[in-house]
Amino acid sequence: MTLISTSLGSVGIFVSREVTGPGGNHMFGIEYLNLRRSDWPENWPETCKGKKQSPINIDDSEVKINKNLRDIKFVNYDKVLNNPVLVNNGHSVKLDIEDDSNVPKIQDGGLKAEYKFQQLHFHWGSENTTGSEHTLNNKIYPMEMHLVHYNSKYEKDEAHNYEDGLAVLAVFIKIDANDNNAFSAFSQNLKFVYGNDSYDISSSDLTLQALLPKDSLYYRYQGSLTTPPCNETVIWTVFANPVTIGIEQIKEFRNESLDDLVNNFRPIQNLNDRTVEKSYNSGIQQLPQVVIVLASFVVVGSW
Repeated sequence: MTLISTSLGSVGIFVSREVTGPGGNHMFGIEYLNLRRSDWPENWPETCKGKKQSPINIDDSEVKINKNLRDIKFVNYDKVLNNPVLVNNGHSVKLDIEDDSNVPKIQDGGLKAEYKFQQLHFHWGSENTTGSEHTLNNKIYPMEMHLVHYNSKYEKDEAHNYEDGLAVLAVFIKIDANDNNAFSAFSQNLKFVYGNDSYDISSSDLTLQALLPKDSLYYRYQGSLTTPPCNETVIWTVFANPVTIGIEQIKEFRNESLDDLVNNFRPIQNLNDRTVEKSYNSGIQQLPQVVIVLASFVVVGSW
């Protein structure tokens, strides 16, 4: 069910609607927002006390290289998002879209199903030394972005109940002196969602591709939602290399009007008996397909 009301704004359209879907506050209401994170296991003992909780620290010296973890196939990631809406849900700032024939999807890369994009959201700190949920070799980034996808064989509101229900891409974000144009769609419009509001940013012509790191190297492990009910139904893909956000852009996220959202990261959880895998990168540049075809023709013709 979707409830929509609009009023024109200078850049986009204010939108109020009932938002559902995994990620952010994970569609289970906001009852946990008034609880300390240390109280989550007590209130959700069957899930938040699990052995496959997220986030984790990734120790690159301990990971296992998996030659079956090749490049992820990004479908429609280069397409402008359909009716993207910026939402302050009381825990994070997230971006919802409406489903259409061009909904972004991910395939391959060790995934055994097709996963449809549902939403993305951010975790960030009040200082440069805190912010990310995952850490890499104990390094903390000032920000982390999660792109949440659900298995297309399930209904989006039910996918979190299945072991292979969700696939989340985690992107570390570091600070740079220069703005990142891809994040302008967020930083320039945060002022419109200070009060748990929603704001249509369709005019930004945003694509998901612009938000991803250029290097496709990634880590993979089985984990959980990082907020209650902490379901252990997430296939995590954590990119090894960060993207950047400008100094002035991250200041917008740290604006005092968003104080209730800042430092919205969960502490590192125990890895327990899980194995973190790393994607395979042979270091060999793949030849363009046309060159391969021509080379094959020459070889065949010489027989």
